[in-house]
Amino acid sequence: MIKHVSLFVLLLSFVHGLFSQEVKGVHEVVPAVNLNEYTIKTTVSGLQGVGVARIIYLIDSSHAYLPSLTNQFFTDRSEDRISFYVMDIPLSGELVLNFGVELSTEGAVDFQVDFHYFKNEEKKHQNFPTLYLVPNSELAWEDPPTNSPDNELALQLSVAENTKFAAETILFDEEQKAEKLALQQAAQLEALRLAEEKEAAELSAQQEAEKLALQQAAQLEALKLAEEKEAAELSAQQEAEDQQEQDKAIASTVDFASDQKSERVSKVHLGSEPNQRYTIQLLSLAKFSQARLDYYCKKHKLDTGMVTKKRLGEWTKIYYGQFETKSAALSVREELVQNHNLMDTIVIVL
Repeated sequence: MIKHVSLFVLLLSFVHGLFSQEVKGVHEVVPAVNLNEYTIKTTVSGLQGVGVARIIYLIDSSHAYLPSLTNQFFTDRSEDRISFYVMDIPLSGELVLNFGVELSTEGAVDFQVDFHYFKNEEKKHQNFPTLYLVPNSELAWEDPPTNSPDNELALQLSVAENTKFAAETILFDEEQKAEKLALQQAAQLEALRLAEEKEAAELSAQQEAEKLALQQAAQLEALKLAEEKEAAELSAQQEAEDQQEQDKAIASTVDFASDQKSERVSKVHLGSEPNQRYTIQLLSLAKFSQARLDYYCKKHKLDTGMVTKKRLGEWTKIYYGQFETKSAALSVREELVQNHNLMDTIVIVL
């Protein structure tokens, strides 16, 4: 007769994977000090590349669940199972789970263990080895059990119950999977709807911005054309008025120059002539407008730094430059005639 007293270790291993049988589950059952209490240690290996996982022990609530201080996984205890959720798989690809259980029955019991996990965004499921627990601290067998009719009937009943239980478990898992899939599809549809609404809003905003930009560009172009037209009309009117005023002013300007020449000659005879300075008269205006003068200078491409104005009675004289000699002034006037199309300019003494 073989006897095992106090401590016995029941080692169960199961290897079953969808890819090269890589996931392994191993149970180690150790009797505790108290009667009918056991410590269960499950080691799962081959989990490289696995995202999250769940281990389900189909231990109903008639048996007491004894938490372990070494277990850091989230635990869910329900009427027919104990579930452990693993959110972070170790880099080694191996995890160890410990907990205890106190049996409420006197006969031998067995519990199924299911393992669910996600790998490569695909949910996978595998059955781990069944846990077999015998609520006795001492086990003894005189001889191997015989195949009596009672044993065969018990075995058939056990197989039938296990088959029914497995079918119910599969149905439950399929229902959960279908419900989760429906929720995922609803979430995806909602996300798609929100994305389409956002895209439509962004497209509408972009179209409105482009439309506004085109409107603003058209307004600016219309304003530019209107300003150019107004400036051209103003320039034509100004040139007509300037020509009339220039014709009227030529006679008085010639007289003014003759008087200055006579005065200079008399001063030379008296020996008191000061240093003479010369300038080029561009315009003689009865009505002065700074805007018109600016346009005149821009049109003839004149250096505005050399343009001055002087009020003489009712006339406003527009001069260009100051020169030490008459020859220098005549040279600049010739340049104005040739390069700036200013034919009606004259050189006068300041």
